[in-house]
Amino acid sequence: MKFIVRNTDAKDVPSILDFLNPIIESRKYSAITDPLETIELSEWIDEVSKSGISLTAVKKSDDKAVGIQLTERFSKYNDSLKHVAEIGTFVSFSHQGLGIGKKLFDETVKISKQLGYSKLIAIIRSDNPDAISFYKSLGFRIVGVLKKHILIDKEYLDEILCEILI
Repeated sequence: MKFIVRNTDAKDVPSILDFLNPIIESRKYSAITDPLETIELSEWIDEVSKSGISLTAVKKSDDKAVGIQLTERFSKYNDSLKHVAEIGTFVSFSHQGLGIGKKLFDETVKISKQLGYSKLIAIIRSDNPDAISFYKSLGFRIVGVLKKHILIDKEYLDEILCEILI
Protein backbone atom coordinates (compact mmCIF):
# COMPACT_ATOMS: atom_id res chain seq x y z
CA MET A 1 0.00 0.00 0.00
CA LYS A 2 1.29 3.41 -0.94
CA PHE A 3 0.50 6.41 1.18
CA ILE A 4 1.57 10.00 1.63
CA VAL A 5 1.93 12.15 4.72
CA ARG A 6 0.50 15.65 4.60
CA ASN A 7 -0.94 18.35 6.82
CA THR A 8 -4.37 17.33 8.03
CA ASP A 9 -7.14 18.88 5.96
CA ALA A 10 -10.81 19.35 6.83
CA LYS A 11 -11.69 16.83 4.10
CA ASP A 12 -9.71 14.18 6.04
CA VAL A 13 -11.94 14.37 9.13
CA PRO A 14 -14.61 11.82 8.05
CA SER A 15 -12.07 9.14 7.17
CA ILE A 16 -10.05 9.89 10.32
CA LEU A 17 -13.19 9.35 12.38
CA ASP A 18 -13.74 6.04 10.53
CA PHE A 19 -10.57 4.60 12.10
CA LEU A 20 -10.20 6.77 15.21
CA ASN A 21 -13.59 6.10 16.77
CA PRO A 22 -13.15 2.30 16.73
CA ILE A 23 -9.82 2.81 18.54
CA ILE A 24 -11.57 4.99 21.14
CA GLU A 25 -14.57 2.68 21.44
CA SER A 26 -12.32 -0.30 22.19
CA ARG A 27 -11.38 1.50 25.45
CA LYS A 28 -7.99 -0.26 25.29
CA TYR A 29 -5.59 2.03 23.45
CA SER A 30 -6.35 5.63 24.33
CA ALA A 31 -7.19 7.80 27.32
CA ILE A 32 -9.96 9.30 25.18
CA THR A 33 -13.17 7.65 26.35
CA ASP A 34 -15.95 9.02 24.14
CA PRO A 35 -16.19 8.76 20.36
CA LEU A 36 -15.64 12.06 18.60
CA GLU A 37 -18.07 13.91 16.40
CA THR A 38 -16.96 15.71 13.25
CA ILE A 39 -17.07 19.14 14.90
CA GLU A 40 -15.06 17.96 17.92
CA LEU A 41 -12.28 16.46 15.82
CA SER A 42 -12.24 19.50 13.53
CA GLU A 43 -11.89 21.83 16.51
CA TRP A 44 -9.15 19.65 18.04
CA ILE A 45 -7.17 19.66 14.80
CA ASP A 46 -7.61 23.43 14.43
CA GLU A 47 -6.44 24.00 18.03
CA VAL A 48 -3.40 21.74 17.66
CA SER A 49 -2.45 23.41 14.39
CA LYS A 50 -2.17 26.83 16.05
CA SER A 51 1.08 25.98 17.84
CA GLY A 52 1.74 22.42 16.80
CA ILE A 53 1.44 19.86 14.06
CA SER A 54 -1.39 17.74 12.70
CA LEU A 55 -0.25 15.29 10.06
CA THR A 56 -2.31 12.65 8.30
CA ALA A 57 -1.25 9.59 6.35
CA VAL A 58 -3.57 8.98 3.40
CA LYS A 59 -3.71 6.15 0.90
CA LYS A 60 -2.69 7.25 -2.58
CA SER A 61 -5.30 4.99 -4.13
CA ASP A 62 -8.36 6.67 -2.65
CA ASP A 63 -7.10 9.62 -0.54
CA LYS A 64 -8.58 8.06 2.65
CA ALA A 65 -6.84 8.72 5.96
CA VAL A 66 -5.23 5.71 7.66
CA GLY A 67 -3.22 7.49 10.35
CA ILE A 68 -2.92 10.78 12.20
CA GLN A 69 -0.26 12.25 14.44
CA LEU A 70 -1.00 15.27 16.59
CA THR A 71 1.82 17.18 18.24
CA GLU A 72 1.13 20.20 20.40
CA ARG A 73 2.95 22.44 22.82
CA PHE A 74 3.06 20.74 26.22
CA SER A 75 2.32 23.91 28.22
CA LYS A 76 0.81 26.89 26.49
CA TYR A 77 1.18 29.06 29.60
CA ASN A 78 4.74 28.39 30.72
CA ASP A 79 7.46 29.76 28.44
CA SER A 80 10.15 27.68 30.17
CA LEU A 81 8.47 24.64 28.54
CA LYS A 82 7.96 26.12 25.06
CA HIS A 83 10.54 23.71 23.62
CA VAL A 84 8.48 20.66 24.70
CA ALA A 85 5.61 19.16 22.70
CA GLU A 86 3.34 16.20 23.39
CA ILE A 87 2.78 13.71 20.60
CA GLY A 88 -0.07 11.30 19.96
CA THR A 89 -0.33 8.75 17.17
CA PHE A 90 -3.34 6.84 15.88
CA VAL A 91 -3.20 4.36 12.99
CA SER A 92 -6.11 2.37 11.59
CA PHE A 93 -6.24 -1.16 13.02
CA SER A 94 -6.01 -2.60 9.51
CA HIS A 95 -2.93 -0.52 8.61
CA GLN A 96 -0.77 -0.97 11.70
CA GLY A 97 2.70 -2.42 11.21
CA LEU A 98 3.16 -0.91 7.74
CA GLY A 99 5.48 1.95 8.73
CA ILE A 100 2.78 4.62 8.75
CA GLY A 101 3.52 5.76 12.30
CA LYS A 102 7.25 5.99 11.53
CA LYS A 103 6.65 8.08 8.41
CA LEU A 104 4.36 10.40 10.37
CA PHE A 105 7.00 10.69 13.08
CA ASP A 106 9.84 11.46 10.65
CA GLU A 107 7.84 14.36 9.20
CA THR A 108 6.74 15.50 12.66
CA VAL A 109 10.37 15.72 13.80
CA LYS A 110 11.32 17.90 10.81
CA ILE A 111 8.46 20.31 11.45
CA SER A 112 8.94 20.22 15.24
CA LYS A 113 12.51 21.45 14.86
CA GLN A 114 11.33 24.26 12.57
CA LEU A 115 8.80 25.28 15.24
CA GLY A 116 11.48 25.38 17.93
CA TYR A 117 10.68 22.14 19.71
CA SER A 118 13.68 20.15 20.94
CA LYS A 119 11.88 17.56 23.05
CA LEU A 120 8.82 15.40 22.44
CA ILE A 121 6.93 13.52 25.11
CA ALA A 122 4.40 10.73 24.79
CA ILE A 123 2.02 9.65 27.53
CA ILE A 124 0.96 6.06 26.88
CA ARG A 125 -1.45 3.76 28.64
CA SER A 126 0.57 1.22 30.62
CA ASP A 127 -1.68 -1.57 29.33
CA ASN A 128 -0.84 -0.78 25.70
CA PRO A 129 2.45 -2.63 25.09
CA ASP A 130 2.26 -2.15 21.31
CA ALA A 131 2.24 1.63 21.68
CA ILE A 132 5.08 1.51 24.21
CA SER A 133 7.11 -0.63 21.78
CA PHE A 134 6.28 1.71 18.91
CA TYR A 135 7.55 4.80 20.71
CA LYS A 136 10.64 2.97 21.97
CA SER A 137 11.38 1.92 18.38
CA LEU A 138 11.43 5.62 17.46
CA GLY A 139 14.03 6.33 20.14
CA PHE A 140 11.79 7.43 23.00
CA ARG A 141 12.88 6.35 26.46
CA ILE A 142 10.65 5.67 29.42
CA VAL A 143 11.22 8.28 32.13
CA GLY A 144 8.43 7.50 34.54
CA VAL A 145 5.09 6.06 35.46
CA LEU A 146 2.11 8.29 36.16
CA LYS A 147 0.25 6.28 38.79
CA LYS A 148 -3.55 6.18 38.59
CA HIS A 149 -3.36 8.83 35.89
CA ILE A 150 -6.55 8.03 34.00
CA LEU A 151 -9.94 6.74 35.10
CA ILE A 152 -11.75 4.53 32.60
CA ASP A 153 -14.85 2.52 33.44
CA LYS A 154 -14.33 3.19 37.15
CA GLU A 155 -10.81 1.76 37.02
CA TYR A 156 -7.65 3.79 37.56
CA LEU A 157 -4.88 3.07 35.08
CA ASP A 158 -1.24 4.08 35.05
CA GLU A 159 0.34 5.82 32.11
CA ILE A 160 3.92 5.66 30.93
CA LEU A 161 5.80 8.91 30.35
CA CYS A 162 8.31 8.75 27.50
CA GLU A 163 10.57 11.38 25.98
CA ILE A 164 12.93 11.94 23.10
CA LEU A 165 15.31 14.81 22.45
CA ILE A 166 15.26 15.86 18.81
